[in-house]
Amino acid sequence: MIKLSRQQKNRIDIEMKNEIKLTDFNKNRKRYKVISVLAFSIPALLISSAGHCDPASPEQIQRSQEILQEDKMLREKIGQEIKVFIEKVVVKGADDLSKEEINNLALPYLKRWLKESEIREFIDQVKELYAKKSHDGISFEVSRKINGSTLEIIIRSISK
Repeated sequence: MIKLSRQQKNRIDIEMKNEIKLTDFNKNRKRYKVISVLAFSIPALLISSAGHCDPASPEQIQRSQEILQEDKMLREKIGQEIKVFIEKVVVKGADDLSKEEINNLALPYLKRWLKESEIREFIDQVKELYAKKSHDGISFEVSRKINGSTLEIIIRSISK
């Protein structure tokens, strides 16, 4: 049985609130894992120790409900698919494709927050167009890189 003082609980609450305010999930993935462990552990700790101590005061009950609400919000945030803002698309190695063709494909995806699935969908469209345009049936591979708000698609021929 672990009892936390009010000061310890407040310090943990403040730390959790500060951690929840993180905005860049990719750069702080490890922190989110630590936060999720803390967020899931604290309510369990409070619940497990509730049977061994005095009845909870209304303030303690309200604080427990707040912690559970924060826990729920954190779980939802972790479960969301990551989105990336794409402002520009660059396709390298696709000499058979004109800039106009690439721009027509990219237009629906530009200046939007894209999920991973939408980026893959766009890359599949580029692959399909490139395969149609290259008449010699060469094998190729496609990779991608995101620099800031630029999606860079690289097409490389594979020699047999």
